[in-house]
Amino acid sequence: MFAKLVCFAALAFAMLVCDVSAFGQARFKERAVYGGLLVCIFYLGFLFVTEKRWPNLDTLFNLFTGPAKRIVSWLNPTASSS
Repeated sequence: MFAKLVCFAALAFAMLVCDVSAFGQARFKERAVYGGLLVCIFYLGFLFVTEKRWPNLDTLFNLFTGPAKRIVSWLNPTASSS
């Protein structure tokens, strides 16, 4: 767990250091989007470090699996019954 924490902290620190100058010149909307992405990144980083079984990106993508399969079946001419 300590190694994961160090890895995540190093990557987060590097990202924030590289973006400090651009963030200072950004408009409100850009700062809001960047802040929203940071919240997502820190949430996923927390899940990575603590190995919690909370909802993550896989859960989000699994919500679209059923509708995607239906769309593919509608578009697949070999699966349609005539």
